[in-house]
Amino acid sequence: MKRLFSLFFSFIFLFVSVFPAFASNLGVGIGTGKISINEKLKNGMTYKFPDLVIINTGEVKSDYLVSVSYNSEQKELLPPAEWFTFTPEIFNLNPGDSQKVEVRLKIPIDKVIPGDYFAYLEAKPVIEDKPGVSSVGIAAAAKLNFTIAPSNFLEGIYYTVKYVFDEYQPWSTVVLSAVVLVLLKVILSRFISIDLNIKSKKKES
Repeated sequence: MKRLFSLFFSFIFLFVSVFPAFASNLGVGIGTGKISINEKLKNGMTYKFPDLVIINTGEVKSDYLVSVSYNSEQKELLPPAEWFTFTPEIFNLNPGDSQKVEVRLKIPIDKVIPGDYFAYLEAKPVIEDKPGVSSVGIAAAAKLNFTIAPSNFLEGIYYTVKYVFDEYQPWSTVVLSAVVLVLLKVILSRFISIDLNIKSKKKES
């Protein structure tokens, strides 16, 4: 009996002393608490949100993952995770170092429910499962709110084209100008050819 008590207290001592030390080794912070987008977003558009700043607040070097999470009881709509792109999505940080993460949201052209959306942009350490080592589910997150305006399929196509044109300036203007010049050349060459044919027929007659 005494031996069982001794083993039990030894286990408790080991758990209390080792677990907090392991937990304190990992840490994560985020420099942005909340992102609220005031303008109403459109179908087919891609938006760049303010960068997230992820900080290793722990004592060890670690890999970090940025993702989207939700509140199960939220009243707002849930934006699908596939709408988001994080650059970089996974990265490594030394203790005290930070990393800027670019956040982009691409709204599909159609089948989008208009309304208010909410999600958490979450950063957490990537913990490898090792035998005999406990993992701690720590994370930091920024709140994201935005609204999608009612839109139809044609509007979605228009905003997609507009985004591509604006995103790839000045090359989009150069390409468009080249296409217009080629079309004008083709049209003018046909009219000149028709005009020459008419004149030649008049001379023959």
